[in-house]
Amino acid sequence: MRNKKIHSFLFLLCFIIPTAFSSNSAISIRLGQVQVALPKLTAYLDVREGKENVVHTLRPEQLRVTLSNQVLGVTNAQPFSQSGEGVGYIMLVDVSKSVRADFFGKNLSALTRWIDRLADNDRLAILSFGDAVNQVSDFSNNKEDLKLKLATLHPTDAHTALHDALIKGIQLGKRFDKNIPVRRVIIVLSDGLDDLLGGPVRDEVSEHLKIDRIPLYVIGQDTAPVPGHLKVGIETLGRFARESGGEYLSAANRPLETVYADLFERIRSVYVLQLNCVACIGDGSVKRLQLTAQFGGVALSDGSDVRVLPSELMQQSETITASVPTQLSDNLSVWARLLSLDPAWKVGIGVMLLILIFISAYITKKLVKRFSKKSPHSALPVSYSIQQDVNARMMNLDNEPPRKCLLLLQINGINQGQQYLIDIRDEIIIGRSPHADVTVLGDSLISSQHCIIIRRENGLYVRDLNSTNGTGINGVAITGDTRIHNSDELYLGATRLQVLEATI
Repeated sequence: MRNKKIHSFLFLLCFIIPTAFSSNSAISIRLGQVQVALPKLTAYLDVREGKENVVHTLRPEQLRVTLSNQVLGVTNAQPFSQSGEGVGYIMLVDVSKSVRADFFGKNLSALTRWIDRLADNDRLAILSFGDAVNQVSDFSNNKEDLKLKLATLHPTDAHTALHDALIKGIQLGKRFDKNIPVRRVIIVLSDGLDDLLGGPVRDEVSEHLKIDRIPLYVIGQDTAPVPGHLKVGIETLGRFARESGGEYLSAANRPLETVYADLFERIRSVYVLQLNCVACIGDGSVKRLQLTAQFGGVALSDGSDVRVLPSELMQQSETITASVPTQLSDNLSVWARLLSLDPAWKVGIGVMLLILIFISAYITKKLVKRFSKKSPHSALPVSYSIQQDVNARMMNLDNEPPRKCLLLLQINGINQGQQYLIDIRDEIIIGRSPHADVTVLGDSLISSQHCIIIRRENGLYVRDLNSTNGTGINGVAITGDTRIHNSDELYLGATRLQVLEATI
């Protein structure tokens, strides 16, 4: 009898042990977005048992996080639903004729329901893609306005610029705006088809996903049987989703509204990790953040490359943006006082202003003429005022005449406030070397010849010259020739230069 009980116990133990190990081995982790604001970092981690079940308990002591060779402190790990944060959603909507009209209608209906689910602190932006990529709506929480703009979309275009839409979505997700939630995700329903000749290719999308990735959630149009020419596209979408820290979901044999509803819950069922690194230096370099989570005897790991920028960059951006309307308000009050003066004083002041404007224009013209003779494309330090900044921001760089001048304004670093007036006829080289057309000092992370700005008929383009630390626009690393627009910010090493068109 006793032997029988022992045998029964051993049999039960043999059943329990594999079950326990299989449960642990089924746990998966996926590191999504990482936000760096030294000495603090915020990371979003998806932890699941199997494909569907959320792991409801995660403690800081279960985690080990490193940034290159620095071990980070994990100060908190809490469910996203308890964090009080919102999500910045970026919706990509295919408006090409490859989407059936009835299916397109179902997609818009599901997206409308998504808008209804938005929390007060959520924001949503909409990009459409077909022959080109268009921004239908910037980040907003105005539900009625979002629905109206969504309703204007129809499947009318002949081509599908999917890759370009993904890149534009990634760039949109890396904006520093204070009113956009820190957490960003991109959502797209697609069959993976991109037939825009001359547009970005798959490898270019992957390059944009490598650093400071934005999670991409793909709903795949993969109802069986999938045509042979679409299989590669579907597989590529799955790869993009995994590379970004996002996920691929199949829309086969499921109502779209159900798929979207499930996705909405999945996005919000992650953990928010608060990390700390007092010894980390924000030098603009790219470093590997690696996270390891311990579940019983099982250790799981995932990582992401992040660019470690100085924390004051976002603060300076907000300060510069906020200073313009304040100055304008002051100017308006000055003009109001002038208008209240006696008419004789008004005439006298008006004559003096005209004389000053004439003298200023004459001197500026002489300086520019002398500068142009010296070099067709070099930089001249100039004085700067809020009025020049406002005038520059109001101009449209896309439709500029071929001889317009540019103002590069350094908005951070030890030389913050330094300006360069540039007359670009063909191209200029920016770097640390005194032989560069624009020499930026005080930043050892800038290469001797770091990048080049090229003028073409349709605008200005920037190309990295194989610099050590790369070149970025608005915080996004560039590859190849990349278009730059008025008021964009050029990232070189740890330095930011705002590109403005100057009026002379």
